[in-house]
Amino acid sequence: MKLNPDRIEIKTHEVIDKKGRKTEWSWEEGPELREFIAKQDKLRTATEQLHKDIKLNKKVTDTEANVESKS
Repeated sequence: MKLNPDRIEIKTHEVIDKKGRKTEWSWEEGPELREFIAKQDKLRTATEQLHKDIKLNKKVTDTEANVESKS
């Protein structure tokens, strides 16, 4: 069975606070939202890699900027 990429799904999330009260959140997830979420996942992955590089003291430099700073 092939999935329809243009489908709109209703997602729900239930939250129970420490007093036992339930709150249900629901939203529609369509193609635009799925595209936005995918872009955010790519950005998060790139940001996490940048943080790893900084922690390892790796310098990611652009060669043109490096040449200009030495001039």
